[in-house]
Amino acid sequence: MGRRPGPGSNPQGGDVAPNLPALAGPSLFRAGRRSEALTFAEKTSAKKYISQLRKPSSGEGCVVSATSNPTGVGRIKLSDGAVLKLKILIVDVRESGFSPFGGVNFDVKVVGGVAVESVPEEVRKLVTDKPLIPPEPPKEGWEIVDIVEQKPAEAWEVVQSSRGEFAVRVVAEGVMASRNTLYRSPLNEPVYWVSWVYKVSWRPSSTAGWGR
Repeated sequence: MGRRPGPGSNPQGGDVAPNLPALAGPSLFRAGRRSEALTFAEKTSAKKYISQLRKPSSGEGCVVSATSNPTGVGRIKLSDGAVLKLKILIVDVRESGFSPFGGVNFDVKVVGGVAVESVPEEVRKLVTDKPLIPPEPPKEGWEIVDIVEQKPAEAWEVVQSSRGEFAVRVVAEGVMASRNTLYRSPLNEPVYWVSWVYKVSWRPSSTAGWGR
């Protein structure tokens, strides 16, 4: 993760924000619905990370249209029957020079996170009386789980650039999943770990059709 496959790819390399302690991690995250209170250090780290995302870049700022939909929610169904929710947010879109794609290049900052939506009862029973997952991911107990079905998360923004109005779209798609049944989450579920990729594209809004 963290590579830049082409213009407009996420400069954070897939940073995630599913819960505040994990804000600085790549798009490889433990899925869960964390409810513990954050420590002062965790809150400070999260605020620092968010402020870095919001710093102006060297590119030209874009005016965002009111018709934009900067958040997107997708779902990932695993072979063990668990369903995970993948949510993304477009934090910022900046014009950053020329590209062959409409004559303009966009630098897009995106954050995302995964949460467990549902787990079959027989799978939940696998972690009955198991210890809570430690703060650092354990090295033992992981098994790859197939992604059998998914609806990618999709978000888009309509922005004004030096070349006119463009629709910028981000699609997030899960590519790998793993679970650990030697530990349980605070909600007594297996621990899931997911890797996903962002696909960034744009075109003149008059021909895009996204959100129309």
